[in-house]
Amino acid sequence: MEEEWKVVLSGTGFEINIEGDQEVVEEGIEAARHDGSWDEAIDSLRDVVEKAIENAKTGGGSTARGRALMAFLKDYRVEKRVDQILSAIHILREDDLHSEIPPRMIQQLIEDAGVAAPSNISLYVNRLHEKGYVELPEGEGQRNRWAKVSDAGIQHLKSLR
Repeated sequence: MEEEWKVVLSGTGFEINIEGDQEVVEEGIEAARHDGSWDEAIDSLRDVVEKAIENAKTGGGSTARGRALMAFLKDYRVEKRVDQILSAIHILREDDLHSEIPPRMIQQLIEDAGVAAPSNISLYVNRLHEKGYVELPEGEGQRNRWAKVSDAGIQHLKSLR
């Protein structure tokens, strides 16, 4: 009785599924190597593993930011939602001054910090702008994506301590 062999490699954008006896599986692997799909699958898997290892070393992308925000909220005794959103913008802008920060990114960061985030982030950003705690670019459209904490906003956060 021959053993049944099975090789399955699957991921986003690829799937290799070879079943049969040893000879059939070896021929299937050789065919996949010949058409390049084997190398593509292995490279894709290698990239995923390398990213997972890097995230484990650094504490993960948004999770590390979430922990940073959690520590910030605790250290500065931030309790009000509007101040939590100001803090989140501050943390996100520390990493990247020039990219847009959509409201869903702010909401996700707050949730990553273990805090229930409000669903109307833009309303809070507008309030922060009215108080002078965030700066928004001139013009129409999605200005809140470019919010930056102002000097007054930094002073307000410092005053919470």
